[in-house]
Amino acid sequence: VALQSLSETTDADTAAIYLLQGGRLVQHTQSGLPLPSTDLGELDASYLAFLSSPQIIGGDVEENRQVPLVLRVEGFRSLASIPLRASEGFIGLLLVASRRQGRFSARQLPYLTTVGYQLAAALQNTRRYETVRQARENLRCFK
Repeated sequence: VALQSLSETTDADTAAIYLLQGGRLVQHTQSGLPLPSTDLGELDASYLAFLSSPQIIGGDVEENRQVPLVLRVEGFRSLASIPLRASEGFIGLLLVASRRQGRFSARQLPYLTTVGYQLAAALQNTRRYETVRQARENLRCFK
């Protein structure tokens, strides 16, 4: 529901959350047009630059960065990339994408960054809850 609302608010074609799993960014959930892959790949130097800070690519800001090839080949021309960070560090990525060039503006970045902070906090709380639940389950097995 949150991603659908985000897509509508930003007039994006799609929004997705990718989580770091085993050194790869794997799609956890998405809303809107399907993205080309459930896996953005391993974290190499180009992805580290892509993930370093909240950014608009293919928007109203003059820059040399391009939409990553894995998204470009499917027709996506602009995107907002928001790193998701929790107390343990980088945990994933919020990606909002459009097939229209210039869809996102620098004015939207604070809003998208705030959404990213909230999503990261919710994901961290979910992980903590699951850890506690699993520990309780393990204790029951030993009784």
